[in-house]
Amino acid sequence: MNDLPQTDPPTRPLPNKHWLATLSPLIWGGLWLLLMATALETRPFLPVDETRYLAVAWEMWNGGDYLVPHLNGETYSHKPPLLFWLMTAGWSVFGINDWWPRLVAPLFGLASLFLTARAARWLWPELPIISGAAPLILLGGVFWSLFVTLTMFDMILSFCALLAINGLLHAWRRSAVGGFVIFALAVGLGILAKGPA
Repeated sequence: MNDLPQTDPPTRPLPNKHWLATLSPLIWGGLWLLLMATALETRPFLPVDETRYLAVAWEMWNGGDYLVPHLNGETYSHKPPLLFWLMTAGWSVFGINDWWPRLVAPLFGLASLFLTARAARWLWPELPIISGAAPLILLGGVFWSLFVTLTMFDMILSFCALLAINGLLHAWRRSAVGGFVIFALAVGLGILAKGPA
C-alpha cells in the first residue's frame, strides 16, 4: 500500500540556552527586591517573635557575650545563636540600625533562589528552562513570600537545606568528597540556625 520508507518524525534539538534561564536571575532578583523594599517600607517588626529575637541580639551586642544568648538577663536557650550572630556582625560593620536585622533573612532567601536554580540545573541539565522557572515558582509561593520578609530562622534553615541538597547533587554528579563537604557544612549551619529538632 504505502511504499514510502518509515522514518521517525523529525525532532527539533533542545536549545542549550533558553531566554528564561538567561534572564531569570534578573526577573526573580527584581521581584525579590520589590518584595523586600515593600516589606521594609510598610511593615514594622512583628511583636513577640521578631521583637524577641531583636532583643536577644541587642543583649548580645550590649553585653559582649557572643557565645551564649540572653533575654532579660536570663540565658536564652530556645534558639541557636546563628541569627543573633549575624545581626550583631552586621551591626559591627554597618553600625546600629534597624534595617540590617530585617535584611538578614531576606538575603538568605535570595541565596535560596540561586540554590534552587542550581539544584534544577543539577537535576535537569538538558532543560535550562526549569532552572529559570523554579525560582520564580518558589518566589510565587504565598508562604515563602511571607516568611522571606520576616526576621526569623526559617529562611536561614531553608538556605541550609538547599545548600545540603546541592551538596548531595554535587556529590552525585561530580565529586563525592567536595559534595559531602558542602553537605556537612550545610547541616552544621542548619543546626546553628534552627537546632537539631
